[in-house]
Formats: sequence, structure tokens, C-alpha cells
Amino acid sequence: MKVMVSAENDYESILMFKLWKAFQCINCLLEIHPFDKDFSASVTV
Repeated sequence: MKVMVSAENDYESILMFKLWKAFQCINCLLEIHPFDKDFSASVTV
């Protein structure tokens, strides 16, 4: 039981880390490319 719980926690932390990295990547792109209509359209698609 204890191993299952720790495995779930590891999976959750990995998922959160991947989400965080994705947000970092998006923030980096937004800094490189200023917001314009074409860029915002490509992000939403």
C-alpha cells in the first residue's frame, strides 16, 4: 500500500514538473515574440 501511494505521488510530481516546464517554455516564447495578432492566433490553434 505504501509503495502504491509513493508511486502516485511521483507520477503527480512528474506531471506537475512537465506542466511547469511547458509554462516556462510558453513564457520564453512570449518574451522572444511580442504579442501580435498572427502570433496569438498560432498559439490558440
